[in-house]
Amino acid sequence: MPTTFETLPSFISLTEAGERLGLNSMRLQDLIRVGTLKAARIKGETVVEEEKVDEIATQPKKEDLEEYKQFAHLK
Repeated sequence: MPTTFETLPSFISLTEAGERLGLNSMRLQDLIRVGTLKAARIKGETVVEEEKVDEIATQPKKEDLEEYKQFAHLK
């Protein structure tokens, strides 16, 4: 089955991913290292799948989860 442009993933730079997620480049590299984000190099630039970045961005932050809120007073 031939691949069409609609089925190819779109990629964004680490800079853009960091802006969307509110993370610095070191934290993004950590996510790549542990396999949360998959990276590729295109023309010397490291890129990640836009869909995965958006998926991570929509996940609730652990600080917003009830099981974490009950321990908020310990900070």
